[in-house]
Amino acid sequence: MKWAISAFALGTSAMPGTAGDTMITGIDGKTVSRAGGVETGRFTEGVGFSKNGKFLNVGDLADRQSSVFGVDGTTLKLVNTLELPGYPASLRTQVP
Repeated sequence: MKWAISAFALGTSAMPGTAGDTMITGIDGKTVSRAGGVETGRFTEGVGFSKNGKFLNVGDLADRQSSVFGVDGTTLKLVNTLELPGYPASLRTQVP
């Protein structure tokens, strides 16, 4: 099975308390299904795996932060959230 990560805005950045969703999608041949996910910031904009695939970095434009999640199969666990002085305008990671 192959995995993909998708970021979704669930509402609007203008509404305090509204969160987004970062979803892990399993791809098995022509079958695609939700395998896991985690609630993220109000305007999740960029996602990317670490080179070893053990961490996922998620940028949040509205809250000016970047969150690092540990990846264990289809489970994401928050490791750290970094407050940024500006917006995380782009996110680049290396392909493992």
